[in-house]
Amino acid sequence: MRLATAHLADFTERLGEFVKAEATFLLVDKSAFLVYLMELKTNRALAAFPIAYGVNSNEGPKTRRGDLRTPESPAGERDPGSTPFYAHPTVEDDPFPSAGCITRGIGVSSDDPRFSFLSGGWTVMLHGTPDRGCIGTRASHGCIRLLPEHIKVLFDHIRDGTKIIIVP
Repeated sequence: MRLATAHLADFTERLGEFVKAEATFLLVDKSAFLVYLMELKTNRALAAFPIAYGVNSNEGPKTRRGDLRTPESPAGERDPGSTPFYAHPTVEDDPFPSAGCITRGIGVSSDDPRFSFLSGGWTVMLHGTPDRGCIGTRASHGCIRLLPEHIKVLFDHIRDGTKIIIVP
């Protein structure tokens, strides 16, 4: 499901009428190159947006900082109640202004010792990118890239602490 930019404002307005941030979670499907905004109560996809992710992710999930991979929720921990990942921090402006290319940031954080390299949420983020050509590819250093207009929609419909599930 790909949203046309021309209809995004209308979609966002309608979505906001019935979806509260505390009632959602994010599902990142690496094989489909999509992130879904999911309704917590029904497990229904409310929206889907194309993504790019870690360039070395074909070698497995992220195991340390700097490995150019995107993390994955472990098998058996791929539902909102058990995933070790959550959104923190949520940064409305460019989280890395010196890079000058990122819009909005949703950190992928974890308190689980197996994912200590994600502590604080600054290692891997969902964020906007001006590089439209990278979407649908393995292009990042481990982050999950979205188009700027798509990260804005996600950002407006999640909160700090929203659960994030990442599947291979």
